[in-house]
Amino acid sequence: MRYMEENNKQAGLDPEAKTEKLEAMPADQGQADATEKLSATEIPADKPKVAKMETAERRIEKSLAKQGVEHGEGDVHDALIPLYERYEFTGAAPTQEAFAEACRNQSVGQHVKDMPKDPFRPTGKRNALIAAGCVVAAAVIIAGGAFAYSQLTKPAEPSHTTPSTATVQQKEDGKVSVKVNCDGWNADTSTPIVVSVYSGDVKDTLTSTDENTVAPDPLFTKDVEAGVETDLDDIKDNGTYTIAVTGSPILDDGTIFDLPEPQVVDFDTAKGASVEITLIAKAADQVTEADIAAAQAAAVASGADAEKVSAKASNATNKAASAQGGTVASGTANAATKSNANKTGTTIPSGNNNQQGSNTGSSTGNTTQTHQHNWVPQTTTAHHDAVYKTETSYIHHDAVYETRTVSVCVTCGAENPSLQHSKNHALNGQSDQVREVEKKVLVKNAYDEPVTKQVLVSAAYDETVTTGYKCSDCGATKSN
Repeated sequence: MRYMEENNKQAGLDPEAKTEKLEAMPADQGQADATEKLSATEIPADKPKVAKMETAERRIEKSLAKQGVEHGEGDVHDALIPLYERYEFTGAAPTQEAFAEACRNQSVGQHVKDMPKDPFRPTGKRNALIAAGCVVAAAVIIAGGAFAYSQLTKPAEPSHTTPSTATVQQKEDGKVSVKVNCDGWNADTSTPIVVSVYSGDVKDTLTSTDENTVAPDPLFTKDVEAGVETDLDDIKDNGTYTIAVTGSPILDDGTIFDLPEPQVVDFDTAKGASVEITLIAKAADQVTEADIAAAQAAAVASGADAEKVSAKASNATNKAASAQGGTVASGTANAATKSNANKTGTTIPSGNNNQQGSNTGSSTGNTTQTHQHNWVPQTTTAHHDAVYKTETSYIHHDAVYETRTVSVCVTCGAENPSLQHSKNHALNGQSDQVREVEKKVLVKNAYDEPVTKQVLVSAAYDETVTTGYKCSDCGATKSN
């Protein structure tokens, strides 16, 4: 195998030196002592079954990524090589403790040692090529045949999927928004990107693979376009919410995406949150039947055309089967994907997510008759107050006059002449005579008085508003 060839090329690792290396290795508990050189007749005829090296590596990398353990690119792979060489030559099965001792990165070694599930557990299918290669390799090393040893080849390594990511940032506009990045997604040719919003922190419930765990129904779901920040306007009440993409969109060529963990946000009217999700395409050799069925169920539950979704699911199955040698791993569904499947009638496979067993049928073959939603409008009553406008009019007030008696000087016509006035006339040789007359006198000027009043424009009324739709049969919901 390739990693044997590579190790042979290292200084001192010719066939004889490799035997010396194995002799120097500590033996795992319960296994044959690897410090003794084995003859051809001493190699165990029935070695314990273990997972393939690439399967164990994939399990460890997935666990490290989930827990955010930082490590170098070759830390896991390099530590696995001596464990699997010893297994091939002595029958000593790799163990978590042996990995911790062999790994140069102590954090990685400790993490693997503490993994609740043994990454070396068998998958139920033994690779015939590797088994045959192990027998030949052991015989070659014992016989010292370097030429035959160098001709061994390792099966192609599976590609590795970079995990999808999701982040939450606080913002001050009092809204919750979501943006889903998804390379290659097209509104016309891909299945919808469906975002589900749940009340409270239900992250652990949604991701649980316990058969007895039931996912809650979402408050609402919303189809979003890739790369577009979309406001989740239906989140109006203060509280905690869980936001998730529970089923991958499927591209026209059958590409399926890895899904990040749901995100929990706290919302109040003063502070909002921005959730950004980046979906990464999943390597075809890592896609499972459960992945495809979950993607199909999520799309159909959102109201997408079941026939078109089924065609894309078939493309995904064919693509995965081609990359996995004609079969597709069954995989395991979590509570959220099983909930969607129950609403659409899609059968979700059960079993270990890394199992490379024979395909029991494509995801489309595992579906019952597609459920047709009976969408019932969900309504509420909105009250509208009466509407008034202010109008201004004017009231005219006439001038006010009074009739008064006044004294008038006969000589000059002055009204109410003073004593000095009369003396002046006398000094000028004029007689000073005064007479009483009645005269109309202006008391108040005319004016216009403004008057405002409220005029009814529209009367108050109650309106029935549709807030969304709910299937009367399965309880699925969708927004307007």
